[in-house]
Amino acid sequence: MKQLLIIFIIRFCAAAQSTDALELADAAFRERQFERAAALARSVLARQPGAVHAHMILGVIAAQKNDWESSNRHFQMIVRLEPSNPYGYFYLGQAKLYQHEWDAAAQLFSKALERQYPDTPRLLVELALARNESGNPREALEVLRKTAPPADAR
Repeated sequence: MKQLLIIFIIRFCAAAQSTDALELADAAFRERQFERAAALARSVLARQPGAVHAHMILGVIAAQKNDWESSNRHFQMIVRLEPSNPYGYFYLGQAKLYQHEWDAAAQLFSKALERQYPDTPRLLVELALARNESGNPREALEVLRKTAPPADAR
């Protein structure tokens, strides 16, 4: 019984440390301290390989650096870990869009839409761009018809 209690306490402390590190990583990311955020997120993943938010932070940082191999790996992991998470599909779709992989981007944006990505207008514009660039301008126009014009006429 004593051994089980010790194991439980050790696991609880490790989980608490990961949560603290993840909160710090998120705060560093929001403050644009990307190196610190990445180091903290990597430390979280060393303890909890399934920490979706840590993968998100590392994926976005990698995408900002045009490190597509790393970016794709982290976003694909999010999709594997949480198949219902629309953010994983959206950000992976954006990465594919920037790599000019138009069909893959369109498929991923469609999956994000199915999973109710919250910024629908932005998603629809990205989806329309991917469809247009993949040689489907009519489909792109159909997608754009689903969104309202911007409030600001400029």
